[in-house]
Amino acid sequence: MQCGYSAKYVLDEMEMYEVNAAMKYQYHSYKQGWEQARLVAYIVAQTQSTKRLTIQDIVKFEWEKDQEEEDVDTSITKEQIEALKAQAQMYLKTQNNQVERR
Repeated sequence: MQCGYSAKYVLDEMEMYEVNAAMKYQYHSYKQGWEQARLVAYIVAQTQSTKRLTIQDIVKFEWEKDQEEEDVDTSITKEQIEALKAQAQMYLKTQNNQVERR
């Protein structure tokens, strides 16, 4: 509901992975407002300070922390690739079975 979706749509039409993604990234709906408020606070603080501030000195948002961690190694092994392929095949089979039942 906080993400702007109706309860009927979430419960009846969305898949669980879509619900998880919507919940994980719901901050995008109010991200712009938070950044505007931080900019105003930064301007006020900078005009009253003799020291040079950065905008992250005011507040550092969670999505900015994620950007710093982009250097993390994301490579996967061949075994992990094979396991993911097997999981994808199982998922496709279950989805096809659900479609055939309808």
